[in-house]
Amino acid sequence: MCGRYSLYTERENAQLRAILAEIARRYPEKSSQAASGEVFPSNWAPVLAHTGRRVAAGLARWGFSSPKGGGLVINARAGTAQRRSSRLSRKRGRSAAVSAR
Repeated sequence: MCGRYSLYTERENAQLRAILAEIARRYPEKSSQAASGEVFPSNWAPVLAHTGRRVAAGLARWGFSSPKGGGLVINARAGTAQRRSSRLSRKRGRSAAVSAR
């Protein structure tokens, strides 16, 4: 997993604006803390989560927890991440897929 991703709120992207508005409505106390532009591990970040019935907008701390505790996994290689404990998060349905340009 890459250690960061970029979120640019382009004016013409109505769908993204709607997602961010939903997050601001649902999390008024934390939405001002949400990162925009470059999002780094441990930042509060806008995310989309499958809740079982639908996909919902929300806020989450960005990154995988370290299997050793006390930090986050940064720049894990795909093969390594598949063999190690981040695999547990994927099994629990806690994976993230981010569109990269």
